[in-house]
Amino acid sequence: MANNFTMQDVQGILLVLAFFSLIFIAPGYLLAHASNVFGFRQKGWSERTLLSLVLSGAVSPYLINILCRFFPVGKVSLVFVLLGLVFLAALLSEWRQSNYALRARMHWSTKAALGMVFIWIAVCLASLPDLQIGQALYSTTAAFDHAVRTAFISSALRSGAPPSSPFFFVGSPIAARYYYYWNVLCAVPAYLSGANTRVVLYASCIWSGLLLAAIIPVYLKHFLEKRSNLRIASVIGIALIAITGLDLLPALAIQMFAHKAPFPDMEWWNPCQITSWLDSLLWVPHHVASLIACLAGYLSLWKAVREEKRITQLWLIVFAALGFSSAAGLSVYVMLTFGFFVLAWTVYLLCRGSFLAAAIHATAGACALLLSMGFLRDLLGPGTSGSNTSSHFLAFAPRQLPLGVKALAIQLGMDNTFANVAIWVLAAAIVLFLELGIYMLVGLIQADSDWRQWRALPEAQKALWFMAGSAFAIIMRVRSTVIGSNDLGFRGALVLQFVLLLWASIYLADWFSARRAPDARGLADRKFPTAAIITLIAIGGASSLYQLCMLRAYTPLSERYGWTDNLELARGHDAFMVRSAYQELDRIVPASAIVQFNPESALRNQMQIYSRYQEVDASSPDCMTAFGGLLSRCATVEADLQTIFNPASGALPAKAEVSQTCQRLHIDVLVVNALDPVWKREDSWVWRERPLVQNGFVRAFWCGEGR
Repeated sequence: MANNFTMQDVQGILLVLAFFSLIFIAPGYLLAHASNVFGFRQKGWSERTLLSLVLSGAVSPYLINILCRFFPVGKVSLVFVLLGLVFLAALLSEWRQSNYALRARMHWSTKAALGMVFIWIAVCLASLPDLQIGQALYSTTAAFDHAVRTAFISSALRSGAPPSSPFFFVGSPIAARYYYYWNVLCAVPAYLSGANTRVVLYASCIWSGLLLAAIIPVYLKHFLEKRSNLRIASVIGIALIAITGLDLLPALAIQMFAHKAPFPDMEWWNPCQITSWLDSLLWVPHHVASLIACLAGYLSLWKAVREEKRITQLWLIVFAALGFSSAAGLSVYVMLTFGFFVLAWTVYLLCRGSFLAAAIHATAGACALLLSMGFLRDLLGPGTSGSNTSSHFLAFAPRQLPLGVKALAIQLGMDNTFANVAIWVLAAAIVLFLELGIYMLVGLIQADSDWRQWRALPEAQKALWFMAGSAFAIIMRVRSTVIGSNDLGFRGALVLQFVLLLWASIYLADWFSARRAPDARGLADRKFPTAAIITLIAIGGASSLYQLCMLRAYTPLSERYGWTDNLELARGHDAFMVRSAYQELDRIVPASAIVQFNPESALRNQMQIYSRYQEVDASSPDCMTAFGGLLSRCATVEADLQTIFNPASGALPAKAEVSQTCQRLHIDVLVVNALDPVWKREDSWVWRERPLVQNGFVRAFWCGEGR
């Protein structure tokens, strides 16, 4: 109990960070050096580092997952250790060839970028670890999602790729019906470091942010071929990751005028959010990584069309196929949105008569599809669609808005098709402006400039418009149906957000440079744009700051003020006891054991976030079969577990009956907490048997064929 869990988490994250370099630097560097794509060998060290990050983000997720299909995670980890050693040898060789020269001076933009890297690491270290205050422990609100991710990383350590569903077990492993590449990728540094999967996931959030920061200058230089103000545009683009829309305004308005408690996450004011960059990185790093893989793949494809050397062109097509394959396994929703753009652009190339370019696009797409066959087979495996009755992944439907469009039309007495559509369009425009803020303003300015000179636009700028338009069409008219939330609408928006981020970085760099130069147009022409830009950036920065504060402080504030949050997280003292119990359990019970808690517990997420074990049923009433397994087999399992954790009055099972149930369900250890009904029965087996682990809130027991 004397442990400082916050310091444990911080030290664990810092330890794991280095192991990710074996995945996100070494492979990209070695492949780029061997192939000399992007003129890699002729570039400086800063640009090589950026290209290594981007190319590693494209190829490593697929390589790790395909290797983990045939070999244990331990052997695959050794492969990446070997790559790391080869990478170090290559660096030493180049250093030797330069007569061990050391470059002491560093450009200001590189210093600024490194400064932002350290700030980002500090933000993650402050936001993600458990916060310990005395004998109370408070998880980040992102634990609501992280509980799923950490469970899958633990499963990948046991089973490789595809990982077995950690949430449902009926005598044999059930292959995950899920986009699992990030979880399997994280299993490699988890194996090498020996750290728990929760801190590995937190370290992966940091690396996902580094990948996003790296792709910005790479796209500015190699795609848009920007030369003037490149460095300042790159620095501004990276800094803009910290700027979101105007979400703070509706979030505070709902609190003030609807008299509601603050949301656990600021984005929740909108049922179909466009998530801020910081929120995406801290909650769902795999979706951002999928975006990077898509962009890296398409940049390779873009270069392949313009490359004259056949061998280099072939390398680029391979990188593109690997990038798209990685993206699909990292986030099928981001890849689906980006794939729609690639298809639309290929059709455009055909209509324009660029048959060779279209053929290269088609070849890369076909190769990516071939490489992804195993993953697609897993994705289409048996499973339910959560709260939806649809067996499909997608459905055509207008984007859900928070303003009650239908109710508003009825109240105004205009409940007809035309009025509904008109009000929906108006409400959608307002919501998009609140969600995007400065980015929407820049997008409108860019549209005003580009559409008047479409024919004269560079090809890359046209491609960005296709990218943004395709993403906009998908997120506004198509929704995902696997769970109640529209994940496609959430994550597909990342493609649109990236295009707007690029435009904003260029616009603000040019705007800033123009302000330093003599004013050519006069002060009156700049007054309103300057005020608007500064105001939108200020509110966007304040929104991000508020979001980070609530991410960290919501759980202790919720406990203090009695907010209802539906996060299924424990109160501070109880969470401390849960983590302490699982930490002790980890010293005694092998990672391969099946450890079961009450699937109907109000603390399911809290139990899951600390558990590294397979569960028979992680959540009632559907056994989380959306991630794999048949719902028809869930009912029997839950009926058996009901007799253990929630026995009916007068039907209290004896220890022998509990053991028989455990043997039937292959359970090794049962974990009970003070909120479970069976805990409150003084005559139950919980109080008659000797626990394996116990404290004032949690008791764990060997069960079944256990000792």
